[in-house]
Amino acid sequence: MGKLHSFLLLLFSLQCCSIASFAWSETNIISDKYELLALKTFVTSDPYNILANWSVSFSPCKWVGVTCDIHTERVNSLNLSDMGLTSILSPRLGNLSFLSELDLSNNNFHGQTPNEFVQLRIIPVEIRRLEHLKILQLGANKLSGIVPQRISNLSSHEILNLSNNTLSGSIPYLVGYLPQLKKLYLERNLLVGSVPSLFNSSMLQHIATGTNQLSGSLPTNECFGLPKLETFLVEENYLSGKMPSIWHQCKELTKISLSDNRFNRGYIPSDIGNLTNLRLLHLSKTTWKV
Repeated sequence: MGKLHSFLLLLFSLQCCSIASFAWSETNIISDKYELLALKTFVTSDPYNILANWSVSFSPCKWVGVTCDIHTERVNSLNLSDMGLTSILSPRLGNLSFLSELDLSNNNFHGQTPNEFVQLRIIPVEIRRLEHLKILQLGANKLSGIVPQRISNLSSHEILNLSNNTLSGSIPYLVGYLPQLKKLYLERNLLVGSVPSLFNSSMLQHIATGTNQLSGSLPTNECFGLPKLETFLVEENYLSGKMPSIWHQCKELTKISLSDNRFNRGYIPSDIGNLTNLRLLHLSKTTWKV
């Protein structure tokens, strides 16, 4: 009788845990659904009727542009690029704690970049799961305001694309402390200040900050700590001072563009000749000597 009682108690406990687990998962996917529906309410133009099936009648995992993780059954990717949408960015996207990819590029999103985006991170303490936003692509929209200073919270970030907007202010120096960052695209904005030190981002492959209003000088040892750098594009700014001379440390460089700046008069560094992978070198409208 004692064994039967113990077995029934164990069976009851397992059933309760299963029901609780299902309820927890269902509650949270429903939470994801309503955070996405909040984004839809901000959309003022959807010319291709992309968001037609974004409704409470369907699971968000079946919505256009939405992908869910097969294990957690939570939204982990939102890709609405090139869909002609007009909207402001809903700050409630920051509540999608399982999101690892967000691509809203080539639309008409406008307004300021919400500070809530820095909540798309790493570690929901309550459920002890590591969740990382790796890709943030908001290029070719009409975003204004500044790049959030708390962007360093996205410590697993690999791609940051905010190009072709009207962002102002300076580039947060903490961008240089994103250890997994591979691609940084900030070109064609209204950014001012200096190019931050990126020596701590040893994974960086692409830097593009051209066509802004950046000033100051570049570090003379720009390639130090960037062994994987392939493209370095800072053209059409107000950069001055001495041109970096130690380029051989960037052995993987294929593209360099320093044109349309205000660097000091001088000779083109001979180190550039040691870059065997170099395919593009732009120094036009400068005062270099050969």
